[in-house]
Amino acid sequence: HKNKRHDFHHDNKKFDFLYLNKFAREHRKTLFASVEPLLEGSLYTNWDKGIKLPPEYELPWAQQYPIYGKDQDIYEKPYNDTKYSLVSETNDTNDEIFMTEKIWKAIIAKHIFVVHGNFLYLQKLREMGFKTFVNYFNEDYDIEQDKAKRIDKIVGTCKEILQKNWKDLYLQSQALRQHNYDTFFNADKLGVQVNKTLELFFEFADSRQVSS
Repeated sequence: HKNKRHDFHHDNKKFDFLYLNKFAREHRKTLFASVEPLLEGSLYTNWDKGIKLPPEYELPWAQQYPIYGKDQDIYEKPYNDTKYSLVSETNDTNDEIFMTEKIWKAIIAKHIFVVHGNFLYLQKLREMGFKTFVNYFNEDYDIEQDKAKRIDKIVGTCKEILQKNWKDLYLQSQALRQHNYDTFFNADKLGVQVNKTLELFFEFADSRQVSS
């Protein structure tokens, strides 16, 4: 993405959340069931239920979003037309923090985000040099260790956000979102943390191989 010119803009929104669910996982099913009443004005997918994006919001060269093996690709239109990203990460465990392309896409798009992920996920983002939206809405879900209660708090945060003026939020958080974008593309700043993450991943893979 570094040398690609993106056309992101946030001055005209048609929908509330962009909420993409690819593979069905138990924590995703639980969140979806809890947040579904709030999704009437949102763009969302749920492969388990056969729910896809409208064709105009699919990647132009693919009829699935995201297509297999191309999760890193990003299409501007869904982000431009939605107010917030509801990011459902790969897992919701309390003993590791696993970040994927889902959060990086929101950051590249300069989107306001809420994350359903691991315990202290947002804290880890901040340790990496990014900023979150704690000054604009409640992010207490990040410090909730009970997974069911974490989902309840995420739903509460989504309800809170929907009551706010999204134009004001984007205006007030402009510097924060630009900071996150710049941090993502700062190789020197982010490289150390990426290397640490890769080292932990390979250590985990090695331990699984030995135990098996």
